[in-house]
Amino acid sequence: MTNRDVPLDTVSAATGGGRPVSDARVLVLGQLSPEIAQAIGGRYAVETYRPPRRPVAADMLGKVEAVVLRSPYEVGPRELAFLPSLRVVVRAGSGLEGIDVDALRGRCIAFHRIQGDGAGVAELAFALLLNHLRDVGNLQASLQQGQWRKAEACGRQIGGKTLGIVGLGEVGRKIAAIASAGFDARVIFSDPSPQKPPKASAIRRHGLLRLDLDAVLAQSDYLFIACSLTPQTRGLIDADRLGRMKPDCVIVNVARGELLDEAAVLAALDNDRLGGACLDVFRSEPSPRLDLLRHPRVTATPHIGAQTRETMAAIGMNVLETLSQYLDP
Repeated sequence: MTNRDVPLDTVSAATGGGRPVSDARVLVLGQLSPEIAQAIGGRYAVETYRPPRRPVAADMLGKVEAVVLRSPYEVGPRELAFLPSLRVVVRAGSGLEGIDVDALRGRCIAFHRIQGDGAGVAELAFALLLNHLRDVGNLQASLQQGQWRKAEACGRQIGGKTLGIVGLGEVGRKIAAIASAGFDARVIFSDPSPQKPPKASAIRRHGLLRLDLDAVLAQSDYLFIACSLTPQTRGLIDADRLGRMKPDCVIVNVARGELLDEAAVLAALDNDRLGGACLDVFRSEPSPRLDLLRHPRVTATPHIGAQTRETMAAIGMNVLETLSQYLDP
C-alpha cells in the first residue's frame, strides 16, 4: 500500500453510487478525479483505499479483478497475496516505483501505465521557479499583513539565462517547449537516448543543445530535474554534483524526490552554494523533512504536478477504457 506499512485488509468500501453495471470488482488506491471515480463506480463494484474507514473482509478483496493505483501506493508480493483473483493493474501516473512488475508477470497479471502528456507538470515547474525568483508568496503574505515591501523586492529573470534539463521525456520536452517559446533563454539538456523519435523531433524543433550531465550542471542558471527514477538515477544530484553547479543556480525538481540528496541540498543552501530549490516531490511522502521545507530559499508544493483538471480527466478516461478491455463481457 503506502510505504509497506498498511496491510491490504484495511481497505475501505466506497462505490460510485447506484448499482454498478458489472459485478467485476476494482480496487482503487489513491485519489482519482470525482468524475472518473463516479464513472468507474457506475460501471464496476469499487473498493477504495481511503483510511480511516471500516475495514473490508479479506474474502471481499479476494474478488478484486483490477487494481488502479496512484503514487505513492505499491503493489508487490505482499499485496498480491490478498488478491487471488487479480487480472490487471493500472498505474494512473508516471513512474514504476512501487510496482513489482516481475511479481505481476509471475502471476500472469497484466500491467498498464497511463500517464498525462507532461503539460501540467511542466507548467508547475515554471510556476514554482517564477514564484521563487520573484518571491511572490512572501510578498503576497506581506501585503495581506498591511506591508508594502516594493523597495526591498528585487527578483531575477529567466530571459537571457541558461536553462538546463535533466531528462528529455514527456515532461522534459514540455519544459523545453515552454522555455524556448516563452522565454529568451538558452536551453541545454542531458539525456541518455536523444535518438528516440520524440526526443530527436523536440531537439530539432526547439534548437536544444545536448551536453553531458556535468556540463549541464556547470552551465545552468536554472536546472530542471525531469528524468525517471531508476537504480542508476537514484541520488543523481548528490553533494559532489551540487558542488559543480553555479552557487546561485536554482534547482527545480518535478520528477521524483529520490533523485536528490536532500541533506546535501540543505547543506548547499545553508552554505550559500546553491541559490534555491523548487520542489514538488520528496524522498518521504506525505511527510517530507520540515527543515528543508522551512528553509527561506525553498519553494515547495505537495506533489501536485499532475493534479490539474485536464490531466486527471485525460488519465481517468484512459483508465476506464483500459479496465473495459479486461472486465467488460
